[in-house]
Amino acid sequence: YMAEVVKISDPVERVKYITTSILAGLHVGAWVLQAMSPLNPVLGQTCQRYAPDGTKYFAEQITHHPPISAGVMEGPEGKWRFEVIQEFKANLNGHNSVKAHKEGAIVITLFDGTQYIIEEGWIQLDGIVYGEMVVNVCDKIVVQDLTNNIEAEVIFDPDNKDGAMSKIGSKLKFWGSKKKKRPTDHFDIIITEDNGDKRKKVWTGKGSYLEHIEFEGEKYWEIGEEWGEWIKPDEEHLLSSDSSLRPDLNFLREKDYENAQKAKEEIENSQRDDRTLREEGSKK
Repeated sequence: YMAEVVKISDPVERVKYITTSILAGLHVGAWVLQAMSPLNPVLGQTCQRYAPDGTKYFAEQITHHPPISAGVMEGPEGKWRFEVIQEFKANLNGHNSVKAHKEGAIVITLFDGTQYIIEEGWIQLDGIVYGEMVVNVCDKIVVQDLTNNIEAEVIFDPDNKDGAMSKIGSKLKFWGSKKKKRPTDHFDIIITEDNGDKRKKVWTGKGSYLEHIEFEGEKYWEIGEEWGEWIKPDEEHLLSSDSSLRPDLNFLREKDYENAQKAKEEIENSQRDDRTLREEGSKK
Protein backbone atom coordinates (compact mmCIF):
# COMPACT_ATOMS: atom_id res chain seq x y z
CA TYR A 1 0.00 0.00 0.00
CA MET A 2 2.85 2.40 0.64
CA ALA A 3 4.15 1.55 -2.83
CA GLU A 4 0.80 2.78 -4.19
CA VAL A 5 0.90 5.92 -2.02
CA VAL A 6 4.10 7.18 -3.64
CA LYS A 7 2.69 6.61 -7.14
CA ILE A 8 -0.33 8.88 -6.75
CA SER A 9 -0.66 12.62 -6.10
CA ASP A 10 -4.29 12.95 -4.92
CA PRO A 11 -3.95 13.72 -1.17
CA VAL A 12 -7.31 12.14 -0.24
CA GLU A 13 -6.46 8.96 -2.14
CA ARG A 14 -3.12 8.84 -0.34
CA VAL A 15 -4.87 9.05 3.04
CA LYS A 16 -7.17 6.19 1.99
CA TYR A 17 -4.19 3.97 1.12
CA ILE A 18 -2.25 4.85 4.29
CA THR A 19 -5.33 4.14 6.41
CA THR A 20 -5.71 0.82 4.61
CA SER A 21 -2.07 -0.04 5.26
CA ILE A 22 -2.58 0.43 9.01
CA LEU A 23 -5.87 -1.48 9.23
CA ALA A 24 -4.83 -4.35 6.95
CA GLY A 25 -2.11 -5.39 9.39
CA LEU A 26 -4.21 -5.54 12.57
CA HIS A 27 -5.05 -9.23 12.12
CA VAL A 28 -1.44 -10.31 11.58
CA GLY A 29 -0.19 -12.70 14.25
CA ALA A 30 3.13 -13.11 15.99
CA TRP A 31 4.33 -15.91 13.69
CA VAL A 32 4.12 -13.72 10.59
CA LEU A 33 5.84 -10.88 12.42
CA GLN A 34 8.56 -13.25 13.67
CA ALA A 35 7.87 -11.82 17.14
CA MET A 36 7.62 -14.94 19.27
CA SER A 37 10.04 -13.61 21.88
CA PRO A 38 8.77 -13.45 25.46
CA LEU A 39 7.28 -10.21 26.69
CA ASN A 40 9.48 -7.73 28.51
CA PRO A 41 12.24 -6.98 25.97
CA VAL A 42 15.47 -5.85 27.58
CA LEU A 43 17.21 -2.51 27.19
CA GLY A 44 19.22 -2.41 23.96
CA GLN A 45 17.47 -5.39 22.38
CA THR A 46 17.11 -4.86 18.64
CA CYS A 47 15.31 -6.16 15.58
CA GLN A 48 16.30 -5.75 11.93
CA ARG A 49 14.40 -7.18 8.99
CA TYR A 50 14.10 -6.67 5.24
CA ALA A 51 11.10 -7.11 2.98
CA PRO A 52 11.06 -8.70 -0.49
CA ASP A 53 10.51 -5.28 -2.13
CA GLY A 54 13.57 -3.76 -0.43
CA THR A 55 11.87 -2.17 2.57
CA LYS A 56 14.14 -2.05 5.63
CA TYR A 57 13.01 -2.19 9.26
CA PHE A 58 15.03 -1.47 12.40
CA ALA A 59 13.85 -1.31 16.01
CA GLU A 60 15.41 -1.02 19.46
CA GLN A 61 14.20 -1.13 23.05
CA ILE A 62 15.47 2.24 24.26
CA THR A 63 14.00 2.25 27.80
CA HIS A 64 13.19 -0.64 30.11
CA HIS A 65 11.24 1.18 32.85
CA PRO A 66 8.95 2.41 31.40
CA PRO A 67 9.06 0.08 28.36
CA ILE A 68 9.66 2.27 25.30
CA SER A 69 10.52 1.05 21.80
CA ALA A 70 11.79 3.00 18.80
CA GLY A 71 11.41 1.88 15.21
CA VAL A 72 12.28 3.03 11.69
CA MET A 73 10.99 1.53 8.44
CA GLU A 74 12.19 2.86 5.11
CA GLY A 75 10.74 2.05 1.72
CA PRO A 76 12.66 1.23 -1.48
CA GLU A 77 14.80 4.11 -2.79
CA GLY A 78 13.88 6.13 0.32
CA LYS A 79 10.49 7.10 -1.13
CA TRP A 80 8.77 6.84 2.25
CA ARG A 81 9.88 6.63 5.86
CA PHE A 82 8.02 5.39 8.93
CA GLU A 83 9.23 6.46 12.40
CA VAL A 84 7.83 5.66 15.81
CA ILE A 85 8.72 5.93 19.51
CA GLN A 86 6.05 4.37 21.73
CA GLU A 87 5.59 3.42 25.35
CA PHE A 88 3.61 0.26 25.99
CA LYS A 89 1.03 0.55 28.77
CA ALA A 90 -1.34 -2.07 30.14
CA ASN A 91 -3.68 -2.37 33.11
CA LEU A 92 -6.26 -4.80 34.43
CA ASN A 93 -9.81 -4.23 33.25
CA GLY A 94 -11.61 -6.41 35.78
CA HIS A 95 -10.48 -9.84 36.93
CA ASN A 96 -10.45 -11.49 33.49
CA SER A 97 -9.46 -8.70 31.12
CA VAL A 98 -6.54 -6.41 30.25
CA LYS A 99 -6.58 -3.09 28.39
CA ALA A 100 -3.40 -1.97 26.64
CA HIS A 101 -2.26 0.79 24.34
CA LYS A 102 0.85 2.29 22.81
CA GLU A 103 1.43 5.89 23.83
CA GLY A 104 3.12 7.90 21.12
CA ALA A 105 2.39 8.69 17.50
CA ILE A 106 3.61 7.10 14.27
CA VAL A 107 5.09 9.56 11.75
CA ILE A 108 5.19 8.81 8.01
CA THR A 109 7.14 11.09 5.66
CA LEU A 110 6.96 10.79 1.86
CA PHE A 111 9.66 11.66 -0.66
CA ASP A 112 7.92 14.96 -1.51
CA GLY A 113 7.82 16.10 2.13
CA THR A 114 4.17 15.23 2.81
CA GLN A 115 3.91 14.13 6.43
CA TYR A 116 1.34 12.08 8.32
CA ILE A 117 0.76 11.27 11.98
CA ILE A 118 -1.07 8.12 13.05
CA GLU A 119 -2.51 7.95 16.56
CA GLU A 120 -3.56 4.46 17.62
CA GLY A 121 -6.33 3.39 19.97
CA TRP A 122 -6.16 0.56 22.48
CA ILE A 123 -6.82 -3.15 22.60
CA GLN A 124 -8.80 -5.24 25.07
CA LEU A 125 -7.75 -8.80 25.86
CA ASP A 126 -10.49 -10.87 27.48
CA GLY A 127 -10.21 -14.41 28.82
CA ILE A 128 -6.82 -14.12 30.52
CA VAL A 129 -7.94 -16.31 33.46
CA TYR A 130 -10.87 -18.34 32.15
CA GLY A 131 -12.96 -18.68 29.02
CA GLU A 132 -11.97 -18.15 25.41
CA MET A 133 -9.19 -15.61 24.87
CA VAL A 134 -10.38 -12.80 22.59
CA VAL A 135 -8.56 -9.65 21.44
CA ASN A 136 -10.49 -6.61 20.24
CA VAL A 137 -9.18 -3.33 18.85
CA CYS A 138 -11.14 -0.53 20.53
CA ASP A 139 -11.69 3.21 20.45
CA LYS A 140 -10.31 4.72 17.24
CA ILE A 141 -7.29 5.24 14.99
CA VAL A 142 -6.69 8.69 13.51
CA VAL A 143 -4.59 9.32 10.38
CA GLN A 144 -3.69 13.00 9.88
CA ASP A 145 -2.19 14.50 6.72
CA LEU A 146 -0.39 17.47 8.29
CA THR A 147 0.61 18.92 4.94
CA ASN A 148 -2.88 19.06 3.39
CA ASN A 149 -4.96 19.14 6.60
CA ILE A 150 -6.86 15.95 5.79
CA GLU A 151 -7.92 13.50 8.50
CA ALA A 152 -9.24 9.94 8.53
CA GLU A 153 -10.95 8.75 11.69
CA VAL A 154 -11.46 5.00 12.09
CA ILE A 155 -14.13 4.21 14.70
CA PHE A 156 -14.07 0.65 16.00
CA ASP A 157 -17.19 -1.16 17.20
CA PRO A 158 -19.22 1.84 15.98
CA ASP A 159 -22.53 0.49 17.27
CA ASN A 160 -21.21 1.07 20.80
CA LYS A 161 -19.53 4.44 20.16
CA ASP A 162 -21.97 6.33 22.40
CA GLY A 163 -20.90 4.37 25.47
CA ALA A 164 -23.09 3.60 28.46
CA MET A 165 -26.22 5.41 27.27
CA SER A 166 -26.14 3.49 24.02
CA LYS A 167 -25.89 0.20 25.91
CA ILE A 168 -28.80 1.16 28.17
CA GLY A 169 -30.89 2.15 25.19
CA SER A 170 -30.21 -1.13 23.41
CA LYS A 171 -31.65 -3.03 26.36
CA LEU A 172 -34.95 -1.16 26.28
CA LYS A 173 -37.63 -2.59 24.02
CA PHE A 174 -39.20 0.06 21.86
CA TRP A 175 -41.61 -0.32 18.96
CA GLY A 176 -40.28 -2.04 15.89
CA SER A 177 -37.58 -4.64 15.39
CA LYS A 178 -34.25 -4.42 17.15
CA LYS A 179 -31.35 -3.41 14.92
CA LYS A 180 -28.77 -6.17 14.50
CA LYS A 181 -25.46 -5.15 16.06
CA ARG A 182 -22.33 -5.53 13.97
CA PRO A 183 -19.39 -7.62 15.30
CA THR A 184 -16.80 -5.74 17.37
CA ASP A 185 -14.10 -6.11 14.69
CA HIS A 186 -16.07 -3.82 12.37
CA PHE A 187 -15.32 -0.13 11.94
CA ASP A 188 -16.49 3.01 10.17
CA ILE A 189 -14.11 5.46 8.45
CA ILE A 190 -14.78 9.17 8.03
CA ILE A 191 -12.36 11.31 5.99
CA THR A 192 -12.56 15.09 6.39
CA GLU A 193 -10.60 18.06 5.12
CA ASP A 194 -10.25 21.65 6.25
CA ASN A 195 -12.89 23.88 4.70
CA GLY A 196 -11.99 27.20 6.24
CA ASP A 197 -13.99 27.59 9.45
CA LYS A 198 -14.98 23.93 9.75
CA ARG A 199 -14.11 20.46 8.52
CA LYS A 200 -15.91 18.96 5.53
CA LYS A 201 -16.63 15.26 5.10
CA VAL A 202 -15.16 14.14 1.77
CA TRP A 203 -15.21 10.33 1.93
CA THR A 204 -16.49 7.45 4.01
CA GLY A 205 -15.50 3.83 4.39
CA LYS A 206 -16.17 0.75 6.44
CA GLY A 207 -15.05 -2.80 6.96
CA SER A 208 -13.53 -5.28 9.36
CA TYR A 209 -9.90 -6.03 10.11
CA LEU A 210 -10.85 -9.72 9.82
CA GLU A 211 -12.64 -9.38 6.47
CA HIS A 212 -12.13 -6.41 4.16
CA ILE A 213 -11.86 -2.63 3.82
CA GLU A 214 -13.93 -0.56 1.39
CA PHE A 215 -14.44 3.11 0.59
CA GLU A 216 -17.95 3.85 -0.70
CA GLY A 217 -18.31 0.42 -2.26
CA GLU A 218 -14.78 0.10 -3.69
CA LYS A 219 -12.77 -2.63 -2.00
CA TYR A 220 -9.19 -1.71 -1.08
CA TRP A 221 -8.18 -4.81 0.89
CA GLU A 222 -9.43 -8.31 1.61
CA ILE A 223 -8.02 -10.72 4.17
CA GLY A 224 -5.68 -13.24 2.62
CA GLU A 225 -3.92 -10.66 0.43
CA GLU A 226 -0.47 -11.21 1.90
CA TRP A 227 2.58 -9.51 0.41
CA GLY A 228 5.38 -11.77 1.65
CA GLU A 229 7.46 -12.41 4.74
CA TRP A 230 10.10 -10.37 6.49
CA ILE A 231 13.65 -11.60 5.85
CA LYS A 232 16.18 -11.81 8.66
CA PRO A 233 19.73 -10.76 7.69
CA ASP A 234 22.42 -13.42 7.60
CA GLU A 235 24.62 -13.93 10.66
CA GLU A 236 27.33 -11.65 9.27
CA HIS A 237 24.98 -8.66 9.14
CA LEU A 238 22.74 -9.45 12.12
CA LEU A 239 23.44 -7.57 15.35
CA SER A 240 24.19 -9.77 18.34
CA SER A 241 21.46 -7.87 20.20
CA ASP A 242 18.72 -9.11 17.84
CA SER A 243 15.69 -10.48 19.69
CA SER A 244 15.81 -13.70 17.65
CA LEU A 245 19.09 -14.62 19.37
CA ARG A 246 17.72 -14.54 22.92
CA PRO A 247 18.54 -17.88 24.60
CA ASP A 248 15.16 -18.04 26.33
CA LEU A 249 13.46 -17.72 22.94
CA ASN A 250 15.49 -20.61 21.52
CA PHE A 251 14.44 -22.81 24.45
CA LEU A 252 10.86 -21.66 23.96
CA ARG A 253 10.94 -22.73 20.30
CA GLU A 254 12.00 -26.20 21.45
CA LYS A 255 9.20 -26.19 24.06
CA ASP A 256 11.78 -26.55 26.82
CA TYR A 257 9.84 -24.31 29.19
CA GLU A 258 11.92 -25.01 32.29
CA ASN A 259 15.20 -23.85 30.72
CA ALA A 260 13.38 -21.02 28.94
CA GLN A 261 12.27 -19.68 32.31
CA LYS A 262 15.77 -20.00 33.75
CA ALA A 263 17.31 -18.20 30.76
CA LYS A 264 14.71 -15.44 31.01
CA GLU A 265 15.53 -14.92 34.70
CA GLU A 266 19.26 -14.76 33.91
CA ILE A 267 18.62 -12.04 31.31
CA GLU A 268 16.47 -10.05 33.71
CA ASN A 269 18.98 -10.37 36.58
CA SER A 270 21.78 -9.22 34.27
CA GLN A 271 19.67 -6.21 33.29
CA ARG A 272 19.06 -5.34 36.94
CA ASP A 273 22.81 -5.51 37.62
CA ASP A 274 23.48 -3.20 34.66
CA ARG A 275 20.89 -0.74 35.93
CA THR A 276 22.52 -0.70 39.38
CA LEU A 277 25.94 0.01 37.83
CA ARG A 278 24.50 2.90 35.79
CA GLU A 279 22.85 4.40 38.87
CA GLU A 280 26.06 4.11 40.86
CA GLY A 281 28.05 5.62 38.00
CA SER A 282 25.69 8.60 37.73
CA LYS A 283 26.37 9.49 41.38
CA LYS A 284 30.12 9.76 40.86
